[in-house]
Amino acid sequence: MAGISDPFFEMTRQMVADASRLKNVLKELPSLAQKLPQYEPWSTVGKLAGLLTCPDCHANTIRIEGLIHLAVALCKGAEIPRRNDVYIWFNRYAANSSLCRMEDPLEDVFISNVINGNGNHRIFEGIWECNDYWLQCLLRAFVAMPQNADYESMIRNAEALLRISEEIAKRNELKRYCSGGGEAKGAVFIPNPDDLDKYAANVIFSLADLEDIGVKAEYLLPFIWKDVEKSKIIESQLENSPLERHPLLFQGGRYMVALPTSISIAIRRYILEVVASKGNLKQLEHYIFHVQTDQLTDFALSRLGARPWKPELFPEVKRKISINLTYVPFQFDSDKFGLACYIAPPLANTGGTDFANLQQVRREWNEINELIGKAIKCVSADTAFKQGLLLIAIGGLGAAASFPAPKIPAGWNMVSYSVPNLLTLASLPDVNISMLWRLACQEQRFMEKGVELLNPNGDFNLFAAWKASDYDLLPDEAPLTDAPILLAPDINALLESRLRSRIRRDVHAVYRNSPPRWTEVERKNGFASFGGSRDDPFYVSGALARQGQLAGVVEVRDLFWWMVSYQKYVSEMQRSIVYQVWDCFCNWLIPIVRYLDQQLGPIHRTIETQLQFDNLPQWENGRKINGQGLDIPLEWKIEGHVGIITITEQFLRSFAQSQNTAERQIVSALLQYGAVFLGRSISKDELLAARDRIIPLGDARFFHVLAVNDATLSAVEGPNDPYFIKKEVLAEVLQELGFAVAPNSRGTLVGDKKDVRKLVRDAVAHLKQEIINSLKPLNRKVVVQRCLGVIDSIHRNHHTWKISAAALMALANDNEELFGEAQRLESERSGANMAARALIEMALYSCSGEEIPSDILMDEMLARIQQLIRIADYDQAIRADFAHGQISIARSGAFRIQNPYLDHVRYSYTTSEFKAGFSAASKTYAKWHEKEKKESVSLEDQELFDEACQSEFGLDALGMIEVSEALNEYGGSQSLSIF
Repeated sequence: MAGISDPFFEMTRQMVADASRLKNVLKELPSLAQKLPQYEPWSTVGKLAGLLTCPDCHANTIRIEGLIHLAVALCKGAEIPRRNDVYIWFNRYAANSSLCRMEDPLEDVFISNVINGNGNHRIFEGIWECNDYWLQCLLRAFVAMPQNADYESMIRNAEALLRISEEIAKRNELKRYCSGGGEAKGAVFIPNPDDLDKYAANVIFSLADLEDIGVKAEYLLPFIWKDVEKSKIIESQLENSPLERHPLLFQGGRYMVALPTSISIAIRRYILEVVASKGNLKQLEHYIFHVQTDQLTDFALSRLGARPWKPELFPEVKRKISINLTYVPFQFDSDKFGLACYIAPPLANTGGTDFANLQQVRREWNEINELIGKAIKCVSADTAFKQGLLLIAIGGLGAAASFPAPKIPAGWNMVSYSVPNLLTLASLPDVNISMLWRLACQEQRFMEKGVELLNPNGDFNLFAAWKASDYDLLPDEAPLTDAPILLAPDINALLESRLRSRIRRDVHAVYRNSPPRWTEVERKNGFASFGGSRDDPFYVSGALARQGQLAGVVEVRDLFWWMVSYQKYVSEMQRSIVYQVWDCFCNWLIPIVRYLDQQLGPIHRTIETQLQFDNLPQWENGRKINGQGLDIPLEWKIEGHVGIITITEQFLRSFAQSQNTAERQIVSALLQYGAVFLGRSISKDELLAARDRIIPLGDARFFHVLAVNDATLSAVEGPNDPYFIKKEVLAEVLQELGFAVAPNSRGTLVGDKKDVRKLVRDAVAHLKQEIINSLKPLNRKVVVQRCLGVIDSIHRNHHTWKISAAALMALANDNEELFGEAQRLESERSGANMAARALIEMALYSCSGEEIPSDILMDEMLARIQQLIRIADYDQAIRADFAHGQISIARSGAFRIQNPYLDHVRYSYTTSEFKAGFSAASKTYAKWHEKEKKESVSLEDQELFDEACQSEFGLDALGMIEVSEALNEYGGSQSLSIF
């Protein structure tokens, strides 16, 4: 819990601290306090500790941890607890205790993952916020620090505890980022006796067990519990106890993990103790500062769409304060600016779990306020500035901290997140900086209307609840009276956001042969539009991408195949060529690895393939290749643990053919190469059959990086970027619109940047005018209601459609054809949705008559709008060869498509052609809705209107105050407002 304090934060924190003090818990449980001393300590703690590794008990972590503490402090008898005893302890004695009342709905995964130089280590998240992130950050910072012998032993000991956690997860067959269950404040699930004993046995390690996982007994000494500390348990708080610092019990040559959920806490506290003893806490602060600020600037802000703003004019942070502070100015709209301010409390080894000197921050808060104020003043001085957003990012090592709200001027709003929560938001595909600003504006408006927010869990909880409620802070059932309203956001929404980010990204490490090391990767298509691509076992390394290298790996069971490129390039076009060819290889690698695993496996092996581009600079200079493509096979060889595929300039002629010749050559080469590398044989017939199954001979995909001069295609390079026009496609579209197709002297359609823009804008303007002419005599209310009916029907059917599609895909033996059909239907559904929204917007400022439209006319207008969207849509433009983009690799490792067509054509048409209309539409829409509320309308019509608007546009219950933002969002531009 970290953020800017609100009136309830300190009160809530103090209440939790008092309730979690174990001596207060013991007073509430006199019967349990009398019974526990008769039970044998080792077996009792083992059964309770095992429950912390059972996913069905995750929501009851606080109760379980509390009873473990009491068992360690009080048990001293000989009786072995039975399942029924454990059930009574939790569901009778502790059912109404403060431990039970402190339980909240789940906020994170059950198992997370920590990476170091020796691979993956699954840890139990418990209820600590971002338990894995803070430890991961500490380990990364520490690796960058100057090392010495004392630190080597410290890291070795910390890894020993991580290996034990990994082994417990392995014994229980728990996947990384799996979710937990249970009912907070409800009955605790107790497994049957056999399973209860199994969970207990899985947290116990013999010396032989330790040897099997590469851990020596002396490595665990810093984490072993000492019985002399028993008396301290009862005086401690549950979240800050000596048992959490020393979670291992030792008895008779065996080790027990009494608190599997506190491994991250124990390691963090241990490392701080060692570093503090060497007088190097400030040095460690410095490296943590750089790790987290890099994540903030290279990943979070760039993924959220915050564009850097004039850093050369920005004042430097003057070191009048001892805490770590920096700020980054950015712009997220034509007239909206922001300031990201990173604050990290000083590290402190206090023996607790705050890890920070929070008093120091409070003492220096006036100076911090002054520095932030100067930075805000600098941003506000821009002549385009109208509104601003102060984004506070709180770093460190996981302190439960709150600070007074900085003073900000009028026109500014403020949000605050811990660094890991901000990274989580940035990882979600449907979140951007404009949404954070919009929520802050809505919160401010509500507070001005007397709505008070009870939100001790911070802005991340507020955002998750807002998003889960269709972007409406105030529930529909809230009374709209003059009396103040107390609003408590739903904490249940936190879990969904974190699960989406963690499971879809699936950050982990994979071993490489050259160089031999573990490399951190994340899923490439985790947030793909079509669900079938989200689970593709293809992962990419962002760290290597920041170094200018491309590295992806396909994982199928125990077979790992890396595809890497170290190619140096000097231009954007060369980078685009390298990326697109590498991406093509990676796409076909997935079915190839699956085939090899099925036919030749199971195989435990790591393969690495390097792509080399022969004479790359000439590829850009000689991009026009005359004549038909030739069947030039790929050249490949194996050198030690690495295979090398050389792609020659001649091979690229295969991309000029009208069939999938190039891809089929790639598939054939990789199948042969993989079989040889694995030491298996594959006959020619098997090879051809596998290739035809993976990629049949059919029409080529239009993704290729080369332009070709032949009878059907031509391309002309503009001053900066090449534009491709496929003659047949463009001619057909233009002729449908009534344009005369005028060929150039060579008989082909050719255009530079200016010509292409004019052609497309003329096509858009022509279609738009046709639709407006059809709308003028129509009744606005009827048109809008018909469109809302379409949207509502699509919305209602979406969930059922997804279930049906998933079932059909699962039942199909050969699902490639079915997948294509499902993808087509999803595209049509999305197109109909967009068309209905666009028609609403156009109708609001175009309809001026009373004529009732026929069904045929409505269908015709919707079809024409879909055609308009198709011309202006980025993906369709790529498929139709209107233009192609280039790939830039950001420092964050994200691959960003830089497309001049998108930047200069689509945005231009949405901002210039529709700006006036959308502005008028927002006002008309609001007035029309107010009028409809006052006049007598049928209940059925009003419910249809409200429900469809609420589900699709996210308009709130206070008179649809988000009309302008909603219309802006659906106007077609996410990173550039249109009014």
